[in-house]
Amino acid sequence: MKIKERANRFYDTSRYGYPQIRVYHRKGFGKKNPRYLLKCGCCEEKVEIYVVSN
Repeated sequence: MKIKERANRFYDTSRYGYPQIRVYHRKGFGKKNPRYLLKCGCCEEKVEIYVVSN
């Protein structure tokens, strides 16, 4: 299986050869809540998860 070499694509070829999900974390400050950002390795889809604290 030939994988296209692109700068913004991440594939885990050591295990299964599937796109790798990238995880980012941002700390909360001021009135902004902390969040996790999950980005797909093969496209520009993303999901933001905000941690709400009381």
